[in-house]
Amino acid sequence: LAFFERLAAPTLAPRRTFTGLAPHRMHWIERRPFGVVLVIGPWNFPLLLTIAPIAAALVAGNTVVLKPSEFAPLSTEAMVACLREAGIPRGVFEVAHGDGALGAALIDARPDKIAFTGSVPTGKKIAQQAAKYLIPLTLELGSKDAAIVLEDAPLDRTARGLAWGAMYSAGQACLSIELVYVQRRVQDELIRRIGEVIMREVHVGPGESPGVTMGAIVTEAQVQTIERQVRDAIERGARLVRGGERLERDNRRYFAPTLITDVTPDMRIMQDETFGPVIAFRAFDDVADAIREINASPYGLTGSVWTRDRARGLAIASQLQVGHASVNDHVFSASIPHLPWGGTKESGYGATRGREGLLDMTRPQSFSIERFRPLPTEIVWYPYTPTKYMFLRRLLRVLYARGALNKLRALFRG
Repeated sequence: LAFFERLAAPTLAPRRTFTGLAPHRMHWIERRPFGVVLVIGPWNFPLLLTIAPIAAALVAGNTVVLKPSEFAPLSTEAMVACLREAGIPRGVFEVAHGDGALGAALIDARPDKIAFTGSVPTGKKIAQQAAKYLIPLTLELGSKDAAIVLEDAPLDRTARGLAWGAMYSAGQACLSIELVYVQRRVQDELIRRIGEVIMREVHVGPGESPGVTMGAIVTEAQVQTIERQVRDAIERGARLVRGGERLERDNRRYFAPTLITDVTPDMRIMQDETFGPVIAFRAFDDVADAIREINASPYGLTGSVWTRDRARGLAIASQLQVGHASVNDHVFSASIPHLPWGGTKESGYGATRGREGLLDMTRPQSFSIERFRPLPTEIVWYPYTPTKYMFLRRLLRVLYARGALNKLRALFRG
């Protein structure tokens, strides 16, 4: 919120622009709010992933209707109380609780802009419905995020980073590490060290209990998705190193931290988003093969490279077709408000957070007014004459010739 507050004035201020095609006229661009922005939120991170588009929309001058996930209504009400206390009035920010049917009804009410965070299938349904009214969209959807570990990576730090990036929030984050491509020579040692981190640091149970570091899976359907992917991988020849089973405690759904190796591209665990505390390992000899497989995915949200050679890491990261690429980090840097947040391909389009997220909640409007009037009429108006045609040809040549000498030559060409 503080970031958007500081960013608003310089980002949304009118911007002057000059063109040699019309030096007698002044031109500038202003950013205009869309009007009513519909924000449809997810059940994971219901505050973090909705406050960014809400704040950007309000700062840019829009009003907002929020439809939170039906699986996370209470945290939304806490946020609403804070916004009301801060002075944002009713009519400027409203909340509508309900399921997908309500979301569809809100789209049919024709808001001026929609920002959705959630799954790819739901995002496609929203895009299809919004297309009937040509409503502009920002879509932040799912992914199958991968990390590349080179043989020179500092394995202790890498193991801690990968374990946290995969297990925090029980893997229920769109940028969670789900695939680890690791150079073959260090694969076994990396898996061993990640296993040690999990044994030492990942304690499963109710989030309110002391010492617990990983909580429950939110929905029964999500547990079943995780189980299906793990079972499919094992049936197709993958090796289960750790975990792989549901844990029933306190009438809540948990899934054991899971490590699977020897996965292949035909397995569902390499193709579909898991959204659970599971890391699938795939060994490689040539890093070009890892890059090619990652880029062949229909998703593209985040990716990371782990190595002691920062220059090489950046060179590899720049080849990943993702919205955010990191070297020796995966989750933390992608979460700061200064960077735009969004993906490519089926992971969505548009941006929240950063300067781009603020601009995403506005539309540009350009203006033009005369500075002075050199002629009674504009030169491109009627009548068309040979003299006017020759003058315009020379003018364009002078404007777009490179260098003073070429401009002088262009002035006297026929």
